[in-house]
Amino acid sequence: MDRILIIEDEKQMAQMLSDYLKANDFDTDIAYDGFSAVRHISEEDYNLILMDVMIPDMDGFDVLKILRRNKNTPVIFLTARTEEADKIAALEQGADDYIVKPFSFRELVARIRAVLRRMGPRTNKMLICGDVRLDGQRKKCYVAGVPHDLTAVQFAIVEKLMSQPGRVFSRQELVSAFSNSFCEEYSRNVDAHIKNIRKILSKNNDGASYIETVRSMGYRFREF
Repeated sequence: MDRILIIEDEKQMAQMLSDYLKANDFDTDIAYDGFSAVRHISEEDYNLILMDVMIPDMDGFDVLKILRRNKNTPVIFLTARTEEADKIAALEQGADDYIVKPFSFRELVARIRAVLRRMGPRTNKMLICGDVRLDGQRKKCYVAGVPHDLTAVQFAIVEKLMSQPGRVFSRQELVSAFSNSFCEEYSRNVDAHIKNIRKILSKNNDGASYIETVRSMGYRFREF
């Protein structure tokens, strides 16, 4: 049974989420503030984290930064904040999805299952391009032998691009790597994910550019 940590300061909402997820065969824990959330993620292993942005003690972005120091647990933000800048910030810091309140619980469960499917074993294939190696079985990315953690969405995008180096993939094609549906919001999110992936892949290779932008068309992984 997949374990989910709910980080939500509105106790009634947190309990409703917990009850609904348990009814859909998930095991849940609840944290009502940032400090409790950090304690939970440091002491326990979860398959996924649902997190509100505006929580006491420290906001969701700070909790996400702490999480990403040691763990690659997928994160879905739940928030009433609708500004695009907040969504981009969440994605760039390593969130896997961003759902604006109010939302349908059925849609939430569908998105959770979609993220968890991406984390599960899909392929044993090893992809190699230049000094980038993508291990499909272990869900690991190596650049010049140095391991780098990618979120589930980031891994799916890199896997898609590396499957055919030199080929231009449209944003819609890249969305299909991590979602069964397409909308304009997901298309814009691809740009944020690509920006963050570039930072990760270039961390130990100053000036390296693995993913190229093709104006008005999309992105491609550089041929080596």
